[in-house]
Amino acid sequence: DYDKECIICMEKDIEIVLQCSHAFCKDCYIKWKERNDACPYCRSKNMPDINSEDIWTIEETDCLEELNKRLVDLETMIMGLLLVR
Repeated sequence: DYDKECIICMEKDIEIVLQCSHAFCKDCYIKWKERNDACPYCRSKNMPDINSEDIWTIEETDCLEELNKRLVDLETMIMGLLLVR
């Protein structure tokens, strides 16, 4: 399932979702964060620390269902902010 795998190693399931909506396994996130402070996919800056409330941590159970719900919530929030402008 490509929608469940880390976009860096493409081997492990996703465990972390950033505010930019890109997802990674925890190991790849930690390794990348040590070298670079930007999302490896979109290059958005200031990747939060692993224990930050700005990171969504996905549990193994219902991973995709939870991820989809959070992405819909994020999209709704962004659309609301765009409409305010």
